[in-house]
Amino acid sequence: ESFNAVKNKENIIITTPTYSLQVPGLVKCWIDHMSYYFHRPCFFAKKALVISTTAGAGAKSTTKYIKNVLHYWGVNHVNEIAIRCFAFNYIPDQKGLQKIYQETDKFYAEITSANLHPPSIKRIFLFNLWRSMANSEK
Repeated sequence: ESFNAVKNKENIIITTPTYSLQVPGLVKCWIDHMSYYFHRPCFFAKKALVISTTAGAGAKSTTKYIKNVLHYWGVNHVNEIAIRCFAFNYIPDQKGLQKIYQETDKFYAEITSANLHPPSIKRIFLFNLWRSMANSEK
C-alpha cells in the first residue's frame, strides 16, 4: 500500500514531529519499509515538501534526513520547513510565518512549473552504481 500511495501521486508532502532530535519511530519504520527505492530510485519527476515540528531542537536535522532519503529515492526537488513550537497552541512569530509562507510559495512554484532539476554528479554516480548492482544480481 505504501509503495502505491507514493508512486501514484504527483508530489509528496511529509509532515512529522521531531522526537529525540530525529524522526519518530513510525516514520523511520515507514522509510525502512520503503527501502526498496534506495536501490531502485524511480521518483525522478516528483517534488516534495518536508515539514517537521519540535518543542525544542532537532527539526532541521529531521527535515534534512527525510530530504536525503527522498533524494536517494530519486525525488527531483525537495523543499523543507523546520518549525520550533514551545507551546501546544503555538502560533509562529512574524519571522516564522514569513519562513513558512516563503517555503510554501517556493514549493507551489516548483509543482506548478514543468521544470525538472538536473541530477547532481553524486546522484548520477549512485544511480549507476545501484543499477549495476541490480543488473549483476540477474
